[in-house]
Amino acid sequence: MPGRPEPFTQGIGLAFGVLGALAWVVGVPTATVVSVGLLAAAAPLEPMSAVCLGCVAYRFLWECGGCTDINVRLWSSPASSVPARS
Repeated sequence: MPGRPEPFTQGIGLAFGVLGALAWVVGVPTATVVSVGLLAAAAPLEPMSAVCLGCVAYRFLWECGGCTDINVRLWSSPASSVPARS
C-alpha cells in the first residue's frame, strides 16, 4: 500500500501530466488533449468543492482506515450546502 492519499494524488496528477507530454512528443495530440483535459477538470474540484478525486480513488483502492473524513468532506463541501434558488 502506498503512503498517504495526498502523495498518491500528486502522483496521479504527475502521471497525467507526463502522459500528456509524452503523447505530444510522440505525436498523438488527441491523447494529449484528453490527458491534460482530465487533469484540468479534476484539479479545481478540491479548492472549489472540497472533493479530491485522488483521495476518493485511494480510499476505494486500499480501503484506507484514515480516509473516513472523505465522506464528511464530500457532504460538508460548499457545493452541497449551496441553497437552491427559488
